[in-house]
Amino acid sequence: MPPHYLRLTVYSKIDISTKYPIQVCFSEINVHLWENPTKIKVISNWRVSIEPYVLNQLSLMLRKQISISTKYNEYHSLMNYLTKTGITLLDLIDFRDAVFFDQLNSIYNIRFSYAERIQATRLMKVKNNSNF
Repeated sequence: MPPHYLRLTVYSKIDISTKYPIQVCFSEINVHLWENPTKIKVISNWRVSIEPYVLNQLSLMLRKQISISTKYNEYHSLMNYLTKTGITLLDLIDFRDAVFFDQLNSIYNIRFSYAERIQATRLMKVKNNSNF
């Protein structure tokens, strides 16, 4: 079952992604607005935070069963990449093969063998021919 989310209205000069749920670090401070004491949350940092449940469901839709957890470094690397670049998962998988592999390398700091690239290219062709 997906977790429940806390919704916040944020006014910020920081460019915060609206494409995915995010995690925020904040401090609560007291201010006086129109002579009334009010608590506000001041965001000090944020990052994309897609629930592993959602990614696991997506993998099932793509007919590739995987088990993603927040305990995995790969999960954190992907969230950091999405935060840093501002792109979506769809943008990522729609890259040309060479760019796609370069991006995967920048996310996970791995090099793909020629055989792995061929296999992944075949999977990409299946994805492109599917009726989603």
